[in-house]
Amino acid sequence: MKQKFYTSGLIFLFMLSTCILTGCSDDKKSNPTEGNGKKSHSAAVDMSSWPDDLPKFKDGKLFQVLNNKDTGVLASAVFGQIKNPETAYKNYKTALINKGWVLDYDSTNEYSWAGGYIKEPKSVDVNVQKDGSAVQIMYSAD
Repeated sequence: MKQKFYTSGLIFLFMLSTCILTGCSDDKKSNPTEGNGKKSHSAAVDMSSWPDDLPKFKDGKLFQVLNNKDTGVLASAVFGQIKNPETAYKNYKTALINKGWVLDYDSTNEYSWAGGYIKEPKSVDVNVQKDGSAVQIMYSAD
C-alpha cells in the first residue's frame, strides 16, 4: 500500500511539473494536448475517454487528460483552480463510494489529501493539493 501511495505521488509530481513547464494558461491561443496526442482546437479538453463507472470531478477546471495508449481509456487527469480543496476531496470521496468504489487508503500530510479506491480489477488514486493548485486522478483498469 505504501509503495502504491509513493508511486502515485511520483506520478502526481510528474504531472504537476508538466503543467508548470508547459504553462497552465487559460490563453485562447494555447491548445491543450490530450493523452492520445491530438490537439484540441478549443480551450476545453476532451472527456470522451472518461470511464462510465468513474464519477467526474466537478470542483475544479480540467487541465489535462492522459489516456492509456493501448486502450484509449483514461490513465490520468489533472484539474486546477480548486476553490475549496478539502470539500472537493470529501465530495469526490463520497461520489466514488456512492458509485461502488471501495476505499483502499486515505492519507493526509501538510501538502495534500490522498485516497486510493478499488473496484476489482480497477483502481483509482486521487491526490488533492491543500493549496488548491491541483488535483490528480489516476485510473487503472488492469
